[in-house]
This record gives sequence, C-alpha cells and structure tokens, in this order.
Amino acid sequence: MVYTIKEIPCQRKDNGKKLFLTKMTSMATEPGKHIILLHGLTLTQHVWDIEWKDYSVARFLATEGYTVWRLDAGGFGRSERYENGYDCTTDNAVLDVIEAIETIRGNLEIADLKIDIMGWSWGTMVSSRVVARKPDMVRKLVMVAPVTGKSFESFPEENYKTDKEWISYDWVGRLFRYRLTGGDEFAAEKSDVDLSDDDVDFSITERPVAGCAFQNVVHYDMTAARPVGSTIEISCHQEQWLIDGEAITCPAEIIVGTDDIYSTIETTDRLFGQLPEGSELHRMWGAGHGMFFEKDFYKKFQQYVINFLNK
Repeated sequence: MVYTIKEIPCQRKDNGKKLFLTKMTSMATEPGKHIILLHGLTLTQHVWDIEWKDYSVARFLATEGYTVWRLDAGGFGRSERYENGYDCTTDNAVLDVIEAIETIRGNLEIADLKIDIMGWSWGTMVSSRVVARKPDMVRKLVMVAPVTGKSFESFPEENYKTDKEWISYDWVGRLFRYRLTGGDEFAAEKSDVDLSDDDVDFSITERPVAGCAFQNVVHYDMTAARPVGSTIEISCHQEQWLIDGEAITCPAEIIVGTDDIYSTIETTDRLFGQLPEGSELHRMWGAGHGMFFEKDFYKKFQQYVINFLNK
C-alpha cells in the first residue's frame, strides 16, 4: 500500500501560533471518511505511525479508507513553541483541535463536516472537551486509555513551579516501559534510572517497535521539550474528575487496559455510564497504557477501533 503524507498549513486565529497538522491518504481512501488523531503528553503525533510490521494505527486507518489527520498540540513537537510552558493547558489544546478541524473543513471545502476523533491518554481529556464545546464538529469519539482522574494520589503542584515550565524529553526513554506496563512510571522520572535496554520489557513490546518510538522522539521532539501546563492538570489534580462524560453528546468508545495507572475499573465504569446511547467500553485484560505498542494487544485494539467507527 502506498501512503501519502502532507503537511497542511494551520494557524490559530486568536494567538497566531502555527500548528503542525498532517494529512495521510492511501490508495484505499474513501470520500467522507475522516479522523483526527490526538497524542498524549509524552509522545507527539508520530506515536500513531510506528513503521514496523502493521503496528501503525494511522496506516491501518488509511488502509481502511480513512483520510487520517494528525495534530501536534501547541507547544508540542513541531507546532510552534510557547514562551511560557504553563500556557499549554488542556483547554488551550482544545482550541488547537477546533482550529485544526476548521482548517480541515476549509481544505475539503465542506463547511459542515463532522469528523471522527481519537485521543490517547491526555488526548482523551482534550478530545472530550472538543466534543463538549463543538458537538457539531464530531461524529464519533474514541478514547484510548482515558485519564479519568481519581486514579492515583495527586502530586504537590509546587513540584512543577520551580524552573519546570518545560520538561526535557530525555526522560521519555525512562518512561517507555512504564507507559506499557502501567508500573510506577513516576519513579522512572528520577535521574538515577538507567536508560539501558533493561528499561523496556521486550516480552511486552517488540524491540523494533521500541526502537522506532525512541528514534521518533529523538528526531521530532528532542529539540522542543514538553510544556508542563497540562502535566499539572493530570499529576496535581487527581482529586477531580478530568473527563466529563455527561458533556459528551456523540457515540463514544472507551478502550482501556487493566494495567493502566491513569484509570481504574471503577473510574472507567463511571465514565462509560455517563456516555450516550451507542457508546462502547472495551477492557483489555493485561494491557497497559499504550496497548497499541504491545504485541499481544495491538491487533485487537485496531479491530475495536475500526469496528466501532464502521457501525
């Protein structure tokens, strides 16, 4: 299959910030099938395009007929940097996505286009708020490994208030194993954690998959750094519900692993109970926060997604 990836010019009208928006098509692309993919805090839009075997979520969707749009939120990856990393909040990213969808509508010359949205991790917080604010823009929502809130003890906000408005990407390697297994990833942020192969459990993810993820981080993200505004929301406000399911008006799908620290069975059940008719919950027993990296779960994950979207 031949895939074409193009950068589409996109710029916020309110603050002038340039956003990195890409469009992927294939020979199988069908008119009217569009989806935008939203990244989490640790990895930017390249997380959806792991070029090893058939792991790439973006290429899988393109093969299934979708035009696949991917966005780096403002301050992340190849989108324009912010002067203050604390300004890169979830609500600010919501405005990025709304701008991107307006750009997509203009690119396609379809003023009333309704698009599917899939968000991973922090992207579930962003995507759910986009639906709440602009229900006329979204057909279906897929929340992958949702950050529900009330799933672990909050960190003191002061931890992020001293010379930490930007977080270096050198710790992504330390986190990769924990993103997959749902282990104590916060312990991995400590500088004394070794960055050797021992940090990745290759019984969970294939070595080339981890290598591709690391290479993409180095190539696309290392020159940037991660803004900390939205990190504070997740790490320091766990006493709050971070996704309001009652504000979601379109059919939504939750795909979650049971070995994921960002939600529990109880919090995902609560969220699912708030969703409208036609929504689905798929719990993957034994999967971690990044199940689409995991060799035992990525194919099942892809089928859950496409089956829901095609209904």
